[in-house]
Amino acid sequence: MGRRRYASLLVITWAAYITDSCSFFTRITALRRGREHSTEGLLSGVPPEEAQAIEALRSAVGTSGMEPLADPLTLLRFYRARNRNVDAAAEMYRTTLAWRSEPFDQASIGDLMDAFGTPGQYHEDGSRSTSDWTWSPHPNTLEAELAYRHAFFTRLPNQHVPEPILVWRAGHADYQGIVREDLVEIMIKAFVVHLEDALQASRTASLKSGKLVRARLIIDCDGFGFENVRYIPILKRIIALGKSYYPEVAATVTVIRAPAFLATFYKLVKPFLPNMLQQKICILNGNFHDGLKKHTGLDVASLPDFLGGNLRGIKFGEVLPVPSNALNFLCQS
Repeated sequence: MGRRRYASLLVITWAAYITDSCSFFTRITALRRGREHSTEGLLSGVPPEEAQAIEALRSAVGTSGMEPLADPLTLLRFYRARNRNVDAAAEMYRTTLAWRSEPFDQASIGDLMDAFGTPGQYHEDGSRSTSDWTWSPHPNTLEAELAYRHAFFTRLPNQHVPEPILVWRAGHADYQGIVREDLVEIMIKAFVVHLEDALQASRTASLKSGKLVRARLIIDCDGFGFENVRYIPILKRIIALGKSYYPEVAATVTVIRAPAFLATFYKLVKPFLPNMLQQKICILNGNFHDGLKKHTGLDVASLPDFLGGNLRGIKFGEVLPVPSNALNFLCQS
């Protein structure tokens, strides 16, 4: 039972890393550093108490426009993801830009997004040529098509909600088949595409609303068991990607259809978690609709049909089992 608890909590930890928490004490140092900078020219939406620090961050990384990832509301993500420390946020920013130019196999993030979906208007350095985000998933390579057959993560189509909605069907993924058929690298590429989609959709929503907008992450744990403990190294790699290169993507993490033991265990450890993390994580059982509404503001109607909502025909939502010799698919002409 202990191993099973550990496996389920690992998924929550994986998601929590995407929502890096903030520290009050390091905020003071950052504000002092930015005190001599003017806040003129900042886009609206940055809280007044953080404006000087964001101006200091802009100066530290030497940027003044919208790209790459340089609009103030996106810089605010880096700042908060590194506990409101300007130096740490600047280092994360520089590391992220270097990674985006060649994250996989000498391909830029733009190459990856073009392989997995409609054109995203990227430059070679990973910056974008437009502030709009109209990208949608569509496999343009055999590798992308193979990944989408077995991916358990997706962003729901834009409806009448201000934030992007991410759904992870963590309990349905065929982890054993992914490892057995040597699909790990392909699936990690697909997950990076998912994170990039979530970030860019959140950026566009932020710019349009004039305030920081983050995604709502829903993790469906129905069927997730202790046998997934063996795949911890893969989850660690994904945690590292989100923590290193995708700052403050999710505002809330709602675990639904969680086994009874998981909800009970979380109640025991909750008092020891930081308040901000407590506010982001919510564990719900099979009767989750009211709790989801309270935690995220989302109505049942905005959910896919497999969660009791009204959305039907969600692309790449089947989470198919991985067949034997799956890589043979890539040998097709």
